[in-house]
Order: sequence, then structure tokens, then C-alpha cells
Amino acid sequence: MIELYVKGDSWLHQLSAKWKFLGLIVFVTALGLSPNNWSYLGFWTVLTAVYLSTSLGFGYVFRMFIRLLPFILLIVSAQALTIGWEQGVRLSAQLYIAVLAAGLLTLTTNISEMLDTFEWALSPLEKAGIDTWRICLVLTLTLRSIPTVSRAFQVSNDAWKARGFGRQRHHIILPTLIRMFRSSEKIGDAISARNMDVAPPKNIEEQGPNFKIMNEYKV
Repeated sequence: MIELYVKGDSWLHQLSAKWKFLGLIVFVTALGLSPNNWSYLGFWTVLTAVYLSTSLGFGYVFRMFIRLLPFILLIVSAQALTIGWEQGVRLSAQLYIAVLAAGLLTLTTNISEMLDTFEWALSPLEKAGIDTWRICLVLTLTLRSIPTVSRAFQVSNDAWKARGFGRQRHHIILPTLIRMFRSSEKIGDAISARNMDVAPPKNIEEQGPNFKIMNEYKV
């Protein structure tokens, strides 16, 4: 649902990922504490202005709404039958605006910056003996898997249409899963071959060639 990095040279692209991460936390916290439904219009206006001030445009704002529309309808319907439709509108607005805000982070921050930010945010846990490198690696791979899953589904769907098998799309589930498993095996083999499942030394001079390449490579 949340798309990945889009290249650009806007002010938000150039802003440090740490500031964007902190800004997202503050924004979502303020969103959760907002007093009434009308205040969400202000949050949405601010986010839309930020999207327009970058190279992203209004298209992303609209597409995220379309993708969330089934969830919004489900939430409003469920709340209308229990508590009331006002609560459903409130929860739906919070969901949509929070996804929009998170989208700004992922759309304007590349994967290597994300990894650095995750390491910075989780660094206090190192004192408790927690391997934060593995956590950051899992989070980064999770973000990278979003387009992989979408691509696997699209390839399977195109192959199904090309063979003229009709509209029974549930048959593409198995080919999609197989493509995802193959992709995950390749990623696992690459990580093992490069010894990237362990944290690199803090000193760049002590790092092996694989970690030097990873530090220089910007995804």
C-alpha cells in the first residue's frame, strides 16, 4: 500500500531521514489527540500541501485513498452497526491521514537512509544486549519486499491472461507464492554469501569488502 522511494531533489528529499522520522511520530501523535472530526481536514490539507511542494503531486494522495477505500467502508459499516457512524468516520480519517504521512517518509527516503535511521532509533537497545542490526535488516527487507510481492502478482496475472484462462484469478495465488519463495531464497543466499546477517564493525577500516560496498551503495 505504501510505495517506496521516488527519486527527487525537493526539500523533503534533502531533509535528514531522522527529522522526517521524528516529524512523523509527532504528526501521528497529534493526529491521535485531535479533538474532533473537523480537525482532520486541517491535517489532510497540510499533508496535501507537502505532497504538492515536492515532486510527488496530488496523484499519490488520491491513489492512497482509492487503495484504502475498502478498509474505510468496512470500518464505517462496522462502527455504524455498533457505536455509530461518527466513530467510523473518525477512525477512517485517522487511518487515511496516518498512511499519507507515512507515505511521505517512504517516498522521499531511500533504503540505505532508512537503515541508518532504524539503527539510530534502536541504538539504545544495544545496551540491553539486543542485536539491533538484525532488527534493522528485517525492517529493511520488509520494505524491499513490498514491490517484490506486487511484481510477482503482476507477472502471474499477466501470464494467466496471456494463456486465455478466463477470470478465475484465484488460480494465480500458487504461482505468485512460488515466485515469492524463489525471490526470498535468492535474498537469503545473497545475505549468507556476503555475511550480512551480522553487524559490521563500527570502524570503516575494519569492515570487509562486502560491507564497504553496501555502505557505498545507495538503493
